[in-house]
Amino acid sequence: MKTRTRRVADTSQIVAIHTMMTEHCQTTSAGFAFYDDEWSDERVHKEVLTAHPDWSLSIATVSRIRAENFGRLRSPRRADHETEIAVLKQKVADLEGAQGLLHKATQELRTENTALIEWVKKIAAYVQQKHGGYVPPPGKVISTPPNNPAA
Repeated sequence: MKTRTRRVADTSQIVAIHTMMTEHCQTTSAGFAFYDDEWSDERVHKEVLTAHPDWSLSIATVSRIRAENFGRLRSPRRADHETEIAVLKQKVADLEGAQGLLHKATQELRTENTALIEWVKKIAAYVQQKHGGYVPPPGKVISTPPNNPAA
């Protein structure tokens, strides 16, 4: 007759599995579990049964205890990537916010620049009308007007 593997662990089995996992399994800040190198649910299962050969446990029982106490299994590399992805997402959000502020500031400068150009045109028209003198085009700066006898 075939012996059946026990699916439900008793308290002493849970304590033995949990103790071994505490030594070789960590939980990430995101709530995922990962084992030290060379360790897995299968290895915990094997080590517990080696220490207690009279017990009958399935690997599924070990996996369930790990999931309940340490979280779903992830590789350390994947857990690190998840943390990096969260940091990068935050940086992207920060850059998008800065881009929005830069766009707003650029628009304000364009508006102010347009207003300044209009003022310069009005001043140039006034000088031309009142004095009939030389008015340089907007943007050109000269220290003395041409044909000035004082120069």
